[in-house]
Amino acid sequence: MPYKTIKNLDEYFEPLVCNKIRKKLGKYADLTKTFIIEENYIDGWWREENSIYYSKTLYNETNKFSTRVHLVKEILSGPEGVNEDNYIGYLILRPIPVLQSIISKIIVKPLKEAFMEDDEKLEIYTTKCKFEIHIGGKKIEFLGFPFYQQDTMVSSCAHADILMVAEYMHRKFNTNRPLIKDFFSDLLSYSYLSHGRLIPSPGLSVDQISTILQKIGVQTKIRFPFREDLQLYEIEDKLNDFLESINSYIESGLPTILTVKEHVIVIIGHTLKADGEKDYIIYDDSGAFLKEIKPGKNPAFYAVVPYKELKEYLKYLIEEKHLYYSVASVNVEFERMYFPYEEATKVANLIEKEIIEKELSGIKEWIKIKKRRFLIADSNDFKIRCSEKGNTVFNYIPMPHYIWICELYLKDKEIIFDILIDASAHQYDIHSWIAIWSKGTILFNSRYTNGEAKNTYNINIPPFVYSNLSGNEK
Repeated sequence: MPYKTIKNLDEYFEPLVCNKIRKKLGKYADLTKTFIIEENYIDGWWREENSIYYSKTLYNETNKFSTRVHLVKEILSGPEGVNEDNYIGYLILRPIPVLQSIISKIIVKPLKEAFMEDDEKLEIYTTKCKFEIHIGGKKIEFLGFPFYQQDTMVSSCAHADILMVAEYMHRKFNTNRPLIKDFFSDLLSYSYLSHGRLIPSPGLSVDQISTILQKIGVQTKIRFPFREDLQLYEIEDKLNDFLESINSYIESGLPTILTVKEHVIVIIGHTLKADGEKDYIIYDDSGAFLKEIKPGKNPAFYAVVPYKELKEYLKYLIEEKHLYYSVASVNVEFERMYFPYEEATKVANLIEKEIIEKELSGIKEWIKIKKRRFLIADSNDFKIRCSEKGNTVFNYIPMPHYIWICELYLKDKEIIFDILIDASAHQYDIHSWIAIWSKGTILFNSRYTNGEAKNTYNINIPPFVYSNLSGNEK
């Protein structure tokens, strides 16, 4: 039989392995009522690891097959009862004798119950891509974000994060498929990137992470926001700007690799509480970061880290430990996303101070603006969503492939303005705004109407919350 169905992990695995799996799965282990074991599973990444290193050892346990464990949230007697509603996801185990590296992949739905603590009104929003499995003669499709754990020989935490992000970009946006063997050829192709032998893996620098991703075909933007000569008040401003840039990429559906000290983690989304407060959803392959920020706990592969907590930790590293260059981000970007986030914020600042005040002086609510939200969007998708809400004005305006959207909010969380900015513009073009959308008016920059359309449209449709993130799974 290709499958073994069990209710408890200790029916199949040794106690140490059971304990390892349960700790790594966190609340997902408690949510799982049936485990379906699929032996002799062919996993591409394990095949690569085996070829690169393990096939050259004398380990009796090691072979070309791995073990896949399916997680189901209903009690079943076999795989025939699995469906898209009760299926949670799966994990893959390496056939190696090193317990700390036995888990390879975890692919699960981002279930609300797994992230909930005390707040039942918590909502979760994550970057997701499609996965497909075949079990019991059925095809099951679900959305999730790929987790990969380093084996500490072929791969380090940096390799793990590259694989997570690159696999997501491949499945979501059709970039090249990541292959572990290419990571090694990429490093050897650039002698200045090599830090000596590659196995056991010495880890990767931020530059190496960026180079490997770009060789795969994923564009990146590195941000080192802190320097030794910054004053304390400058550090606070830089830290706020740094975290806001991360927020912008996450809202755009683009995960962020964050470096902290000598470790890297992936920020894949955020929670949203009833009071509007957001916390980060983080994947940490080894748990090194989560152990430090949440001491005394055995971290799962994921965690909800409060915004304030992460900010205070980064501030501690910079102000007290003086690790200025240990904090950085590697943001993945779209190919035609030429106008930088920093310049887009400058354009939005200019519009807030000059155009909104002058052109829309009759609408005084702009003075009450409490916050704003930045994200990148596919203009075609934006037009489709506008049309679904009854606004067809944008259908007649030529737009670049990608646009920056700046949403300006009132204190009551109501959007008062949308500012649309050309993401394909020259990086120093301060006049690259496309349109300003208020409650009843859309004001266009005449540059983008080509003289064939009006500059101002009066509509009775307010701007709406746009998002590239998917919400809760049930």
